[in-house]
Amino acid sequence: MKIDLFDIDEFVKVNSCPEVTNPIHFETDGRPTDDGLFSTTIFGNPGSYDRKTVFAYVDLKDWFLHPVVYRFLARMDRRIPSLVDGSRYFRLLDDGSLEEDPEAGKTGLKWLHSVFDRLKVKETGSESRSAKIDLLSRLGKKESFVRKWLVVPAMLRDVNLSGSARGRPSVDPINSLYASLIASCSGLGDGGVLDLGGDRARARVQSLLLEIYDCLIGQIPKKSGYIHKAVIGKPVDLSTRAVISSAPVNSEDWTSQKVPFDSVGVPLSHALNLFLPFVQKEAADLARYVYGATADREPALAAFTPEAVRRMVQRYIKTPDLRFSPVEVPKGGGSKSKIRLEFFSKFLGRPLTVTDLLYYLAARATEGKYAYITRYPVENYQSIFPAKVRLLSTYKTKEETIDGVRFPEWPDVAGHSDAPEHAFLDTCLLNAAYLRTLGADFDGDTISIRGLFTQEANAEAAAAVVSKKNLLDANGQNVRYVDSKEPVLALYNLTRS
Repeated sequence: MKIDLFDIDEFVKVNSCPEVTNPIHFETDGRPTDDGLFSTTIFGNPGSYDRKTVFAYVDLKDWFLHPVVYRFLARMDRRIPSLVDGSRYFRLLDDGSLEEDPEAGKTGLKWLHSVFDRLKVKETGSESRSAKIDLLSRLGKKESFVRKWLVVPAMLRDVNLSGSARGRPSVDPINSLYASLIASCSGLGDGGVLDLGGDRARARVQSLLLEIYDCLIGQIPKKSGYIHKAVIGKPVDLSTRAVISSAPVNSEDWTSQKVPFDSVGVPLSHALNLFLPFVQKEAADLARYVYGATADREPALAAFTPEAVRRMVQRYIKTPDLRFSPVEVPKGGGSKSKIRLEFFSKFLGRPLTVTDLLYYLAARATEGKYAYITRYPVENYQSIFPAKVRLLSTYKTKEETIDGVRFPEWPDVAGHSDAPEHAFLDTCLLNAAYLRTLGADFDGDTISIRGLFTQEANAEAAAAVVSKKNLLDANGQNVRYVDSKEPVLALYNLTRS
């Protein structure tokens, strides 16, 4: 992986970023200053697109170390901070190393900038240190030093007018740092600062750049970070979150597993939400097929509109005690009475229930479909993997044939009639081979499931399941295995004499 620093000058030029020059946020009448951090002239009005996207910049008036470069140098040579703040004096030796020289040495950022191309950091054999030295050598002086610093869009740090105690508006702490940076830089430049205090003033600006950088970096990760709030923390339509549990291992051979390696067991209630548009289409197609051109066709179609199916699915998810209720449709012919859907009854030999109908629709809707499974936090690319959807319904199942189509795991409604509230598999069954890379176990861990709709996406997922990236790590080692002693103990007990 190649890492490079962001070129702030180029970004400012390409995007025509405006400059922020005023450390004062508001005028005396409460309006944002025109050249300040909350300016509507620079960033646009609250709620506008510009306020979400427009970056500005602060002119630093001199050259300063990029915070990333400063941290690298400070970790590899602990004398760098005292050189930057002007408290210790050094001279540069012929081999590029620094030697302290209190009598005739130089100090400060200006001197460091002038000798930076000749500065060499000592190698110690450490891999991490060597990587940092290599990065610094590739960056050079031009990218290691900055003369401008970006100000993030106002929306990300906007003023809260309903804000804090005593009726005063509250502002994000980063605004105070930006204001201090603007004020500290205003005295820099040619003749702006006496030589006696120049190094100290520049050290103050360097310290503020580090604080701003740390403040921004600190807001990116974890649950309260920008990424989680902007992407992960927002609900996604037609996706679900489920607890994972172990798939039963009661098959005669590996080909008959309940949840094979390429699959994930998805409960019926989750699958209905994941693939709702397909379920709605299957319902409409079923009504047309069953009633043909008869007088009952239109009432049946009215009973299976997309909105009607959506309501049925929502009731099924939220009220498990109604899942074994019979399905009734309008009789037609102007009558307000309802009749049971007889199409299934002739195959099942009993009245059709909501579970039967929705299982039939979901089975057809999920045929050949894949889903992406994600467990947060995403620590590597194998924390997200594709798997074929294997539909789950009740604990007890039986084989049924409906209109010539075989369903090997049809929900056994009669077998659960005595305790319908405990009949359903409501956890996601995950093949244990994925646990290691997910950093998960079966003690209540949860995953997110997102179904794939298009043929192209499903074909790509099918290929990804058996690809090397899904099976091997970056070092070529197999990562899809159960990292525990249970399989070994089981084989021992099965084969001992």
